[in-house]
Amino acid sequence: LKNIYFLLFSEVELDKFRTWCPKAGCETICLVGQQPQQPQNSSSSNSSSDRIVQLSPTPVVSSSSLPTPCAVHCPTCREDFCSGCKKAWHPTMSCEENT
Repeated sequence: LKNIYFLLFSEVELDKFRTWCPKAGCETICLVGQQPQQPQNSSSSNSSSDRIVQLSPTPVVSSSSLPTPCAVHCPTCREDFCSGCKKAWHPTMSCEENT
């Protein structure tokens, strides 16, 4: 199980369209620059597999360019955060100004 989590962690870190929710204990994989698909099961569960958001087949951002920092919504804890600095979403400031 530890190896599977490590592989998943590495895969998400290398994927410019996915990121981990920065809220402590959330551990949800969130989409960057894409619309999440609707969850298939509406029952609440704490299983780690229930916290993985499926990728939409059509990216909003060109696959050849890195996404600019944008708002990311976590479907589990419902927090909005910046894809660049992983802090609370700051639409009127750059990541550098928000530090």
